Amino acid sequence: MKNFAYFCVLALLTACIDVPKEEHTSFETLKVERGTLETEFAYSANIMGKADVQITPQVDGQLTAIKVVPGQVVRKGQVLFVIDDRQAQIAVQNASSTLQAAQAQAATAKLEMESNENLFKKEIVSQYMLTSAKNAYNQALAAVAQARSALAAAQLNLSHCRVTSPVNGVVGDVPVDMGQVVGLATVLTTIVENANVKVRYSITENEALALAKEFKNKSWQDIFKVLPEVKLRLKDGTLYERKGHIMNTTGTVDSRTGTITVEAEFPNPDGLLRSGTQGSVVIPFSIADVIVIPSTAVVRLQDKSMVYKVGKDSLATGTIVEVQEVNGKDFLVHSGLKPGDVIVAKGASNVQEKQRVIY
Repeated sequence: MKNFAYFCVLALLTACIDVPKEEHTSFETLKVERGTLETEFAYSANIMGKADVQITPQVDGQLTAIKVVPGQVVRKGQVLFVIDDRQAQIAVQNASSTLQAAQAQAATAKLEMESNENLFKKEIVSQYMLTSAKNAYNQALAAVAQARSALAAAQLNLSHCRVTSPVNGVVGDVPVDMGQVVGLATVLTTIVENANVKVRYSITENEALALAKEFKNKSWQDIFKVLPEVKLRLKDGTLYERKGHIMNTTGTVDSRTGTITVEAEFPNPDGLLRSGTQGSVVIPFSIADVIVIPSTAVVRLQDKSMVYKVGKDSLATGTIVEVQEVNGKDFLVHSGLKPGDVIVAKGASNVQEKQRVIY
């Protein structure tokens, strides 16, 4: 009976006492340290041939042959189109005949001049006759030169009837048909010189300024020489196997976008990169002695960023920090944290102020 009464009293006392329970959390924590940030920046880019050469005829006429198709790889000097050359051939023949006649006339004038020179020495003809003979010979020589130029012009026109490629490259669209009459303003096609391609992208004014400050007192061309090689991510998400070099930049800032255009060059021996396509220039970037935290540790509060620091009492305290997103998954910390601080690294958006975090 006594034992039963003792048990009842003990049970009553236990029920009246609030026994604290240990709070378990699923938050992951991180001890802040300084290190080196190795990351990459990607910029949307337009891919262009090193030169896009419009092919237009140098003579008027009817197309009698189209020897290429869009996408075909051509070499410098390769015939692309043929224009009816019958009139040009006749012009060459006429110019050639005119030259022959002029040369014959010059030969006769030379004989006449030489004959008068001999007769003048024998005092048979006057100085006037000799001078006239010399003038006639000079006129004949001028006629020969003129006829030779006319022949060269006719031959040049004839050669223009065979339209050739001025560069190695790839044929673009061919908007003409065989039998069509073309003229000097007709665009026959465009040859994209693509052994190397230009890749253009834009950086912000602040990024350009930071780069200029880092390489103080150096020209842009000197800066480009020491910058690391860049990579190209294609539209399908794969990386192009060859790396490129930054070559130049525009000298002014686009007032509409606040950006500066940068141009990189990539080798394209296999012709995989085509003018007019898009991709992303990927630039490696390294910063030493910095604090980097995961994006899951940052809570956005309108225009501010906050992390939860965990003190020695295991209580979480919200702290405003200045951070910069660097690669989509990490933040570079500019202020608000120091080495040795412990923060909630995962699940920060579910933490409440002064909540106990077990770590």
